[in-house]
Amino acid sequence: MRATVRHTLWLSFACVVFATPSYAYLDPGTGSILLQSLLASIAVAMGVLRFHWHSFKAFLANIMGSSAIKREEPGEVVETESESQSGP
Repeated sequence: MRATVRHTLWLSFACVVFATPSYAYLDPGTGSILLQSLLASIAVAMGVLRFHWHSFKAFLANIMGSSAIKREEPGEVVETESESQSGP
C-alpha cells in the first residue's frame, strides 16, 4: 500500500513539474460555474453556522472570557443588564 501511495505522489509531482502550457480557452460558462460555486460555498457556510449557532456562541464566549453571551432556550425571554437595572 505504501509503495502505491509513493508512486502516486511521484507521478503527481512529475506531472506538475514537467507540465507544458495548454493555452486553453475559458468560455463565459466557466465564470458562471465559478460564481455558482462561490455562492453555494457561502450558502453552505451560513447553513452550518446556523445549525451550530449555540456551540459557536459558546466558543466565542470561551475565547473572549465573557459570560455575557448566554445560551437562550426556545421560548425563553432573556433580560439584558440594562433592562434589569432600570427600575419601575
